[in-house]
Amino acid sequence: MQHLVRELNHRYRERPALWARDVNPAGFTWLDNQADINLAAFARHGADGEVLVCVANLSPTVHYDHPIGMPQGGRWREVLNTDALAYDGSGVGNLGAVVADGPPLHDQPTSARFTLPPLAVVWFEPEG
Repeated sequence: MQHLVRELNHRYRERPALWARDVNPAGFTWLDNQADINLAAFARHGADGEVLVCVANLSPTVHYDHPIGMPQGGRWREVLNTDALAYDGSGVGNLGAVVADGPPLHDQPTSARFTLPPLAVVWFEPEG
């Protein structure tokens, strides 16, 4: 648990999108919210155009090939997965990245397909 909290703190400090616009509605966008499967996804937008996507699967079931609308196309790197083996999780994930090249979805210009680990949160940021 200490290892995960340490990593969360590092990621938080390194990515101003998580905190820079906390009181500004433009800093947050809902991407998906499905209470029936315990899933929530949102984007955080920093002041300098940076963006970070957070997807939470709060069910004990892995969701494979789950589409979620994304704020921009391209490859998105997985920067944190609370189900990683390093945190004594099951190791389910997206092999380090997803590609947002799907059709528009959830009022977003494109979409990506995710493997969502059980009882976990994954964070993604655009590569490049």
